[in-house]
Amino acid sequence: MQTQQGIQIPPQVREYLRLHHIVTLGTSSFTGMPHAATTAYVSDEVGLYFSMRPEEMTLRNIDSNHWASFTIDNYTPEFRKVRELRGVGRCEPVVDGREQATIVGLFAEKLTSLPGDTFTNIYRITPLVIDFVDFEYTAGVAVPQESSIIYHAAAEPVGGASEAISTQLEQRRFEPGQVIVRQGDRSERFFIIVEGEVEVHREGQGQAVIVTRHGPGQLFGEVGALTGAPQMATYVAVTPAVVMAIDRSAFQDVVSQSAGADLRQRVRDTMSEHERDARAASSAGSGPGTPPPGWYPDPARVADQRYWDGVAWTDHTR
Repeated sequence: MQTQQGIQIPPQVREYLRLHHIVTLGTSSFTGMPHAATTAYVSDEVGLYFSMRPEEMTLRNIDSNHWASFTIDNYTPEFRKVRELRGVGRCEPVVDGREQATIVGLFAEKLTSLPGDTFTNIYRITPLVIDFVDFEYTAGVAVPQESSIIYHAAAEPVGGASEAISTQLEQRRFEPGQVIVRQGDRSERFFIIVEGEVEVHREGQGQAVIVTRHGPGQLFGEVGALTGAPQMATYVAVTPAVVMAIDRSAFQDVVSQSAGADLRQRVRDTMSEHERDARAASSAGSGPGTPPPGWYPDPARVADQRYWDGVAWTDHTR
């Protein structure tokens, strides 16, 4: 199937998509007014597909800015969320007749009770960022611990993209207690944590609840960066923190040019610089040498373990 450059969806994510049937879509109008809707979907190795009537608000928003966020949750019978797949992608109508027929066949196989004439207006979401999250509950602790693997779009080299992104990334420092972005704000920025820890707070019914903590390599604000929707949480530095920020227009341009991999490489390079600085400081004293690649206790305390590639901490946790 023809599609804009995006993620080749990994096998474990494809299996999760196969087992579930309903997706929640987040879109926004050209003025930034958010909208959420749920619908049935099917998927393959390159994207998700859904069908809606042309007059639906979701499609009017997509026709305006061509971006959508998506969430697919997995709950226990006690309504505890144990896993979540969330992401952001380019959304567009499927116009090729043969591709439409293939997708109708996927719907007929997965959702046998739905009539065939339901699928007359099909749209494709090509994921550019996928966050696959597990929630672990500890006895006596109300807030679950999150562990996640983040997948980014692979990219083909695009002339000028590397130079553009290197000038569009801004490094910012925050002291403990400083708010990076507040729930409800329409942030123009997308953030990646380079150093330190950031706490995620969600407010409702007059109370603020600590949801989780993010550490080096984790990102936040990507939905707002692409759609203009209000932030769903408040992000507060709990240690001295360094983050990289890129504004919405620059991020959309970079993603549209398929330079997502270059963004990820720059993140890795910056984090590696911090790791090298830390090792140099350790070598100046009597600290231990660099450990070999492998799984170690997560220094960000986001998960039990985080993978060290021999140079820097990666975003793979377990």
